[in-house]
Amino acid sequence: MLRRIITLILALSMLSVCALAYTPEQYNVADALYELDLFRGRTANTKNFALDDGLSRDEGVTLLVRMLGKEKEAQAGGGYGNPFHDVPKGEWSESYVGYAKLQGFTDGVAVRDGKNYFAPDRAVDDKTFLTLVLRAMDYEDKIAKPQFTWENPYDLAQKIGLISTNKADKDFTRGDAVMIFWHALDAKLNGSSKTLADRLVEQKVFTRAQLNSARDIAAGIVPEPEFPDEPSTPSTPSTPSTPSDKANTAYTYKEYLSWTPAQRQAHMETFNGDYEAYFAWYNTAKAAYDAAQKDNTITGDGNIDLGDFIKP
Repeated sequence: MLRRIITLILALSMLSVCALAYTPEQYNVADALYELDLFRGRTANTKNFALDDGLSRDEGVTLLVRMLGKEKEAQAGGGYGNPFHDVPKGEWSESYVGYAKLQGFTDGVAVRDGKNYFAPDRAVDDKTFLTLVLRAMDYEDKIAKPQFTWENPYDLAQKIGLISTNKADKDFTRGDAVMIFWHALDAKLNGSSKTLADRLVEQKVFTRAQLNSARDIAAGIVPEPEFPDEPSTPSTPSTPSTPSDKANTAYTYKEYLSWTPAQRQAHMETFNGDYEAYFAWYNTAKAAYDAAQKDNTITGDGNIDLGDFIKP
């Protein structure tokens, strides 16, 4: 009986680990890309990044188009003629896939009976996503002397800094995808001294200041919120290193703002992989905080409360 109990406890522990297998670094990078409006959560207007989830091919292409700051351009194209037989007209991914085809990021998977197939529901592996990113950075795999091949994008990807090893990743996730793209921002475009980030700044996808702020977020540097009626040097928040001295849903959003990324991660983990419960707390706490700031935007003495303008 005791052996069965121990086995059950170990199994539950493994499930909990699997549910939160992404790293703090991946979460910080996802948060940084979120602030640049290049990455979104599974649930609208939340940070439910689902970093442990895999990607289908249509999701992978959509992710890349969004990361390149081309979402509006893609959506405006009305599917770009919908070149793929297995992407239904009006499908949510039609515009993204059509745009990716037009830009040369993807060619589909096969041509049968004169019809081009994309296989939108097929899982994306690291090889496919690296190929998409390298093509978006102007590297060639379709010329007589290609710089990389679809079968082996790893060597070039490692050389320019997208990945740390030229070995295949057998468990490719959204967390892995955001890390590849984040590294791509600082990688040189083919035949250019400019990086992908330089190109996106020039295209006004984001500003240099926004990029620098995102770099701080990715590095785990979170600026302290400032309030006009508080001392210029705020005191150290009395938040435990691992929030646990009260129920996880009892914390306020103002307390959340004072935490480091590691503390926020620790708080998320107290929900034991129940993302729905975590984001229910997050949205409720933030809504209460926002409402309080709006009620006190102009105080009786004429001071302005800037809390409503601070984005977590």
